[in-house]
Amino acid sequence: MISLQKKEFCQFFAIQQIGLIEDSIDLLLMLHWSKSDFSSKKLENALIDISAEYNRIQNTFVKNIVELKENFKKGNAIRRIIEDIEDSFYYSKDIVKYEKSLNAIEGVNDKAIKKCISTFPNLSKQPELAKKAMHVLQELKRLDIYKLA
Repeated sequence: MISLQKKEFCQFFAIQQIGLIEDSIDLLLMLHWSKSDFSSKKLENALIDISAEYNRIQNTFVKNIVELKENFKKGNAIRRIIEDIEDSFYYSKDIVKYEKSLNAIEGVNDKAIKKCISTFPNLSKQPELAKKAMHVLQELKRLDIYKLA
């Protein structure tokens, strides 16, 4: 019974912090919750910054793969995959789309892309904290965090 309740409410408590601080993301949520001058925008910016830090390798990969985009004409299937990687990583912050695009680009036979991919092994294995930061960013669009002050 307890595990069912825990599972049912875990998404809520991941955002609505009640005191347990396990990592830097929890600390940011606690600061936002308890400090009146720590706005939602500041929280969002801090989460984006921390996510970028956790994803430094992915960030470098995306920059390199986007540079290769110019080797392909507009409308080309490979270019569209690269644009999906760029969009999902930098703009929409859509992890699912990013991972799907990574899987798609790994199947491409272009030598330059293969070399780029081999330079960055284990791309789809993001650190758990990066996933958590992205999850919190997505949930902030859907939920409001209750503030003390």
